[in-house]
Amino acid sequence: MSKGKVPHEVKDYVALPVILQSTASGKDVKHYIYIKASEPDVPDQDSPRSLFLVNIPVTTTDAQLRHLFTTQLSAGHVEHVHFAAQDGALSTSSSALIATTKPTVTEPLTTLGKRKRPAQTTPAEIETKLSSYKLPSTYPSTFHVAGSTAIAVFLDRTSRDQSLRACRKAAKSSKSLIWSAGLAADKFPSLGPGRYEAQSKFTFPPRADLLALANDFMTTYSDLEAARARESAKRRAEPDEDGFITVTRGSKGVVKSDEAEAIKAKAKEKQDKTGLQNFYRWQMREKRREEQGALLRQFDEEKRRVTEMRQRRGGVVPER
Repeated sequence: MSKGKVPHEVKDYVALPVILQSTASGKDVKHYIYIKASEPDVPDQDSPRSLFLVNIPVTTTDAQLRHLFTTQLSAGHVEHVHFAAQDGALSTSSSALIATTKPTVTEPLTTLGKRKRPAQTTPAEIETKLSSYKLPSTYPSTFHVAGSTAIAVFLDRTSRDQSLRACRKAAKSSKSLIWSAGLAADKFPSLGPGRYEAQSKFTFPPRADLLALANDFMTTYSDLEAARARESAKRRAEPDEDGFITVTRGSKGVVKSDEAEAIKAKAKEKQDKTGLQNFYRWQMREKRREEQGALLRQFDEEKRRVTEMRQRRGGVVPER
């Protein structure tokens, strides 16, 4: 092996050389992508049909990788691509251009009698749908950090193996592949002045798109409030531990949960204080005797007041 020559394989990796064409300087650069079969520590159902790529170009898109394996290498078909984020987590990229689309939620149908109607969505499902709404990006493409990795998932294991053999054959040949050669210009991000022109357009998205996105978000938020109200009404209709249902008044049947909880806590506290009172018979007799004594004292007091009023007025007080 001559000095400075890159080996065809490094351990389990195949060193695939590609030529990056530069329109600014006019000089082409040879770049090496290291490829091997994906063998993660925790395999999943896609691992047997995936390839692990290291040191991909910073402008790589899934369209370019599909073009590389399907057209240039004439090997397998790529189903989807996972790109490694800067924090090390893998994220799926479906296009070079970042577009915001409304999520599609298919609601199951439930049979009620002879007619079908959509099942009610839970608040958790609506919150998940709300989190999927995002404003359009102001950048026309996504750049990767130097030395980034990616996972290309093929249709099946046979397609993955054919692609790996094609990469090994291309690495041993003296001819390097030209990156994105023959690919349409709209399938890969533009660089230089073209990138900044595209960014200026992305900075000011159409008002109609923003209005539609805002309307969809507010409609989903209204659905979330309605679902929460249904859940609250359902909880209020359920009996408590003692088997009682608290009847309260409120605007359109809506009762503040804090107020209901405060009333319930106050009643429980009062019940705890009087729970052991009048437990024995002698306590009950003493309480009745005290109540009778209090009534007699009150009667004598009222009788004395009536007598004093009659004396002041000069009336005759009847003898007992």
